[in-house]
Amino acid sequence: MRKLIISSLLLAMGMSAQSAVGDDITGRYLKNADFSQSTPIEGRICTYDTDMKKGGYSMYGQQAVEGWTATMLSDNTEVPNREDGLNSRAAGVFAIGAYDEIGDPAAELGGMFIAPDFNSAGQPTGNVLGVVAAWGAQIQYTQEVVLPAGAYAIRIPVWNAGGTSPVSANLCGFIADNGQRYVVKRTSWEADKEWSTDEITFVLDEETKGVISLGYTSDETKGSSAMPHLFFDYVEIVETDPAGNADQLTDITDLYIRNASFADGIPLDNGVCTYAADMEKNGTPYSGMQDIQEWIPSSPGTDAVASGLFAVGSGEKAWLGMKNKGFVAPTTKCNGNAEGNVLGIVTCWGAKAYYYQQVTLPAGSYTLNIPCYNTMGGTTAISKNLCGFVADNGKEYLSKIQVFPINTWTDQTVEFTLFEETTGYVSIGYTSSNKGSGEMPHLFIHGVQLYVKDQTRPDPTAINQLTGQATTAVDRYIFDLGGRLVGKAQKGMYISGGRKVMVN
Repeated sequence: MRKLIISSLLLAMGMSAQSAVGDDITGRYLKNADFSQSTPIEGRICTYDTDMKKGGYSMYGQQAVEGWTATMLSDNTEVPNREDGLNSRAAGVFAIGAYDEIGDPAAELGGMFIAPDFNSAGQPTGNVLGVVAAWGAQIQYTQEVVLPAGAYAIRIPVWNAGGTSPVSANLCGFIADNGQRYVVKRTSWEADKEWSTDEITFVLDEETKGVISLGYTSDETKGSSAMPHLFFDYVEIVETDPAGNADQLTDITDLYIRNASFADGIPLDNGVCTYAADMEKNGTPYSGMQDIQEWIPSSPGTDAVASGLFAVGSGEKAWLGMKNKGFVAPTTKCNGNAEGNVLGIVTCWGAKAYYYQQVTLPAGSYTLNIPCYNTMGGTTAISKNLCGFVADNGKEYLSKIQVFPINTWTDQTVEFTLFEETTGYVSIGYTSSNKGSGEMPHLFIHGVQLYVKDQTRPDPTAINQLTGQATTAVDRYIFDLGGRLVGKAQKGMYISGGRKVMVN
């Protein structure tokens, strides 16, 4: 299990109502965290090599930054019919408020986008890192770090000089070598308004190697003028005290939900129709709800619905609902990972379709997170969202979202409290309005995450007395001998920290 510390649900959007308090340890791990060691560029960084000559510029693409690794470092050379993927992006270090002797901007990012006149502290000095990407390209700078077990916050002041369309994935945060990503969920920024600070907090239960990352994956349907031109003031790493945060969530997904990220199973190799009668003319053997490992389809063999497992980035090879309409899986998962599967689903004409798994949850306060992406789908409101938890007693805890913007990840969060052990099922899907599939959202689900609030955890004092050792972040939780999380331990034998313990 992994543990996340959040001050409010705003952190799910990459922001915090109140920043975590702790010790600034940036200098211990990062070089050039404020970009002051870099020489700022002069002129324009073009997004394409072919733009350099006609504009009289000498740079395009991602420029080198002292201390940081550029994942797609530019060669600043025009190459006919370039196929190495270095185009569709621009990035480098800019001076705050840089103008020439006649008052024109001394440096531009992509097009006529310039660094702000003041840094995030209101001072007219210093350097910032500017980035922009377009047409599905990824722009990213990283630094390798090894963080010991502990609680952390990463803060990144950011200014958007232009372009307010949502990015496909935010890459700002900490990405562990084991694949776990602690990145900001925010995907859009207002232009030329003010500095804002994106923050992500997390807990590592053991020493972890990974990278501090800055950047984003752009929307594959948008050019650079629509994408945000972000300027980062600095990166700050703070070591925090988990005990000082009121709302703490622990990820218990693996204890209760099987194949929660849809990693198990073979993705579709062709499209899936909403009606069986359309299969032959579209050259596909699939229609309706397809089987997904560990998940039960609500309406197998029925029309007016199409769903199945899709590989990210599979394109028109595997379409959802209708062929050649752009109803395809996103290029990445919501955490920016370009590998993996997503669950795709669309319904129409009032049809109801969902996948579910039965679970039994002990008393406690829970949060379900179900990110989804509407690829070129309709934006008509659905009739009912079926993503959440439904108890056997009929009580429903479902997402309230009914309209999904196109080509961006939407974070669906469902909070609920159970006052006694409750059996029910985790559900993914929706009931459509009385409209055709072209007007309904074509949703691709990243996965399902289940968290429990620390406020409901048992007091570990008794276990500490028995073992004579302090508990770690995960060891604070008590499980019965069947592996079920216990809200309040009574007398008897339990499991904590991988050991059997007796509570008297």
